[in-house]
Amino acid sequence: MVQHFTTYNAEQHLLLPTDRILAAVSGGVDSMTLLWLLLQANYKVAVAHCNFALRGAESDGDEHFVSDFAKKYNLPCFTRRFDTAAYASKNKLSIQMAARELRYQWFAQLADTQGFTKIAIAHNANDAVETFFLHLTRGTGLQGLTGMAAKQEKIVRPLLFATRPQIVAYAQSQRIVFREDSSNSSTKYTRNYIRHKVVPALQEINPAFLLTMQQNLAHLAQANIICQQAVSALRAKAIQVHNDLVYVDLVELLDESSRKTILCD
Repeated sequence: MVQHFTTYNAEQHLLLPTDRILAAVSGGVDSMTLLWLLLQANYKVAVAHCNFALRGAESDGDEHFVSDFAKKYNLPCFTRRFDTAAYASKNKLSIQMAARELRYQWFAQLADTQGFTKIAIAHNANDAVETFFLHLTRGTGLQGLTGMAAKQEKIVRPLLFATRPQIVAYAQSQRIVFREDSSNSSTKYTRNYIRHKVVPALQEINPAFLLTMQQNLAHLAQANIICQQAVSALRAKAIQVHNDLVYVDLVELLDESSRKTILCD
């Protein structure tokens, strides 16, 4: 796992020895394993934990667990409690989307105020596959079918190479402590339904489904790059901006079968 972690990080150009890394740590197996690997690689790491106040004493227990772990290893630790339900209601969002907005806004704020150069998120290969199906069911373009990006500005995902079973096996072999989130077993959330119902059904058809999907997502990401380059070239020919006015060469566009994508993508 350490070798794969190091290799993936190098291939994707995610982290540098000089980086100050803010690791998002929930206390679950994925984030605790990510934190462990970052420490093994001797990166400068601080911990950020979000308490979304959705599971009562269990949420508070997660916060104490992460704080105690950070203290044991003498790591800077930032914690914040959110009224997620109220934020979701006010902004007309699902609980999951509200939690996502709150945590990423806070991570960005911490990075700016505390001088962190990277924000490490513990998403893995399973998460990328689940995101693919989540976007597919809701409707998306090619970009949405690429799963998750390994790097987006300061955000990096150094565990995308590993499946959840691989992470769990490694954590157990290294006796990495973590906590179970009881809400992960519920299928009332769409992502959890995909995780517990859709993916297992597809694995019955193809036992190597996760590996196949990793390859598919890589191909889609490459195809998206090619399409973006082609669209940019066509857009440069057909669309011009002068003095805040946009001029579209309709004659140029009418010759293109992909004109809707050129205009809307």
